[in-house]
Amino acid sequence: MHAKIEEAVSFIRSKWGDFKPTTSLICGSGWGEVSHAFCKLQNIQYCDIPGMSATTVSGHAGNLLLAEQNNQSILIFQGRRHFYEGEGWGPIQFPVLLADALGAKILFLTNAAGGISSNFQVGDLMVLEDHLNFMAGNPLIGPVLHPKIPRFPDQSQVYDRLLKTNSLTSQLYIKFPSIVAVTLLYQALHLRLQLKFGPLQNLERMRWVCPQSPKQ
Repeated sequence: MHAKIEEAVSFIRSKWGDFKPTTSLICGSGWGEVSHAFCKLQNIQYCDIPGMSATTVSGHAGNLLLAEQNNQSILIFQGRRHFYEGEGWGPIQFPVLLADALGAKILFLTNAAGGISSNFQVGDLMVLEDHLNFMAGNPLIGPVLHPKIPRFPDQSQVYDRLLKTNSLTSQLYIKFPSIVAVTLLYQALHLRLQLKFGPLQNLERMRWVCPQSPKQ
């Protein structure tokens, strides 16, 4: 994986020259049009980048954009691969590792998801604070992905607290309230199945009943 990432970095820099992105944004379902809010400088299709592959799901354009905002370079991945496409974790991991190798140390991941709580409304914007993995696997299983990644990376702050605070503060300016939530990860496409909601709603209730850990 490391060699493929280095090859992709060399290819992109041969096209775009020396640039130093601070932030990367991976657009999930329904988020591709967000790129219109940025000043776009460059564009490369995924299929042209060594080690990357074209997207297969409708609504995922499959473009890597170099954009600019407030004098900062931003990488925008228009679309992503999914585990249910059956090609394993590699295509999902690749853009994350590529963004880091290109210098972006802030990563925003977006997606469209169903909601369990009856308090949620269609179109609610959620800021994640944690996740529960109900998938039959984990992207950290297997060989170490990159020399900079430890065998057992810290999982206590997967979702950066400062970024979460800044995201919630920004709602004061856009007047679009956000909800702090925990996401449940599933392997297959079964968002519309009804039978599983009962046990999961119990998990949602437990979040409010169980004592909260002290704030740090």
